[in-house]
Amino acid sequence: MLPLVIVVGTGRSGTSTLWRIFLNTFNYAMAYEPRFVIPYSREQHGDLKQLANQRRLLERIAPELNHEIDWDFDAALREVVSPDYGSVVLAGLRFIAGVQSKSGIGWKDPSDSYHMRDLAKLFPSAKFVHIMRNAHDVAASLVSRTWGPTNLYTGGLYWSRTIEEIWRAKESLPGRFHEVRFEDLFERPEPTAEALATFIDSPMAPKLVNYIQRRREADRILAWKRNMSRDGRRLVEAAAQQTLITAGYDTEFHGQAKISSAEAGWLVATDFCRRGARRARRQLAQK
Repeated sequence: MLPLVIVVGTGRSGTSTLWRIFLNTFNYAMAYEPRFVIPYSREQHGDLKQLANQRRLLERIAPELNHEIDWDFDAALREVVSPDYGSVVLAGLRFIAGVQSKSGIGWKDPSDSYHMRDLAKLFPSAKFVHIMRNAHDVAASLVSRTWGPTNLYTGGLYWSRTIEEIWRAKESLPGRFHEVRFEDLFERPEPTAEALATFIDSPMAPKLVNYIQRRREADRILAWKRNMSRDGRRLVEAAAQQTLITAGYDTEFHGQAKISSAEAGWLVATDFCRRGARRARRQLAQK
């Protein structure tokens, strides 16, 4: 079986695009944002040497891994290779792969960008693929959503902080980390596909190139240069300019993009209030 792959990156960076690539070209069974993995790992599940406790855990996580298949828990438990939390999660993924005739397992979840070291300990064979997209495009996409940052400055801060956290984590993952630029998938598909396929020991690079060439995402490449105002660019670069430069992205403002402490503070404060109001509305809607 191909290695366990965990796709990380900021929200709106292309993690869903990469998730589809693993599904459709590398023949992976890929869970979609299984947010339970880290929180449940911190809970007590009893002695996992006991089959009953393994089954109880698997029955709990199964719908979050895949709620569409018919689960055979006896068969899935036969995939457990050691009495620990990580092995039970992997058993669930391997069962899904068997049902779907897939040759690899994994998931994508932007929130895991902040938990890579913990995940590396839970799953010692896991490989991490980071998809990175230009901060301007990420921030512009985020503010159009009903979750996440509400202005371009805080969108840029989120991008920069997440990228820096991923880069710090990769230092402890020699041979287990690979970075893909969203832009390179569509502007340089052949070398990008070859490097990704080599990283996971897959022969499917030509299929990936064909898949990319059929997708219509070219209009998402550097859309900020066409659609973002100069002031919007200033706000993104005020938040993320140094990380953009380190990542090799072009910036419009040579030298430090200017923002006063008062303006930055106001943008952070209004973002905090707007996101709080969103949460309150969601909670009221659920009652």
